[in-house]
Formats: sequence, structure tokens, C-alpha cells
Amino acid sequence: MIRMILIRRVVILVASLILPVAARSGDVPRVVVYFPDYRLEKNGAPHFPGVTHLILFAGSPRPDGSVDFSRVSPELIGMGKRARADSGLKLLVCVGGWVRSRSFAGAVSSPGSRRRFVDEVARFCIENQLDGVDIDWEFPKSDPERNDFTSFLGLLSGEMRPRGLLLSVAVSSSYPLPEEALRFVDQVN
Repeated sequence: MIRMILIRRVVILVASLILPVAARSGDVPRVVVYFPDYRLEKNGAPHFPGVTHLILFAGSPRPDGSVDFSRVSPELIGMGKRARADSGLKLLVCVGGWVRSRSFAGAVSSPGSRRRFVDEVARFCIENQLDGVDIDWEFPKSDPERNDFTSFLGLLSGEMRPRGLLLSVAVSSSYPLPEEALRFVDQVN
């Protein structure tokens, strides 16, 4: 219970602050905000001055490669689209993060589950007119898991890039992204 309260406070803090990303595009820094469904306000829309990328938090992969996007509500997507229209930011959906990462290993462990995972993510982005996806697996813990993750990112990139959709990943210095996987992503948060 205390762990869940702490996790929620950390997510709220991260979602509430504007987090500059070290990577830069030209002279303009990327400013990335993760925004969870439970931060939606009933009265009024949040404002995102200076934000370049708004990431809606979050879908959850299942072991069979399907993705539960039920937490990414139409209201959350609508708020994101209004923010994009107002400021021109990029609007992405996050898959994973915190406890929503539990099934990543199974979801990327076989060619069939990887394909389903990729298809569902790409379809969700297209159907909801999003600019891309942020993958937040906390964290691949073994060489086979890192290899499966790299294969997944390669497959996902092959679906996203031809459609002009972004692929970002959230990583930790404790569990860095394999160097060969970096070629598949557009941004690291």
C-alpha cells in the first residue's frame, strides 16, 4: 500500500513537472511531459507552455502481445488533441511504465506476440491520430529480454517510421537500452 502511494506520488510529480530532455533538436530543447489519466481535471484544461512532446500515460501490454489501452480514455486523448492544436506539440501514447510493465517480457518473447503488439500499437496511434508511441519497459533484466526488446523495437520502428510516426523509449541508466536498439528509436526520454 505504501509502495503504491509512493509510486503514485512520483508519477504525479513527473506528470506535473516539465522535464527537459537532454537530447536537442536544432536549437530547441525537447520538453517532454507524461500525463496520466487520473490527472485530468473536470473543470478546465491543463496548459502546457513550452512543452514539445505530451505523452499520454499509459497502455499496458499483455503476455499475448495485445495491449490494454483502457486507461487512455477518449477524454484524455481529447485533452491531448486540444493541447496539440493550441501549441503544436507532438502527442504520443505511452505503453508500459511502473506496474504497467509486468507483461512486457511475454509480449515481446515470440515473433507472434511481437507482431500483435506492434500491430495494436500502430493501429491505436493511427485510429486516434497520435504522433507516435513511447515505450516504457521497466526494465528488461536479462540478455534474452534485451534481445527480444531490440527485435520488438526494430519491428515497431518498421511500422511507425513509414507512417511518419515517432517512436520514443524511456530508459534507466541501471538498465540501458542496447546500443544496437538505438537505431530504431527517434527519441530517448
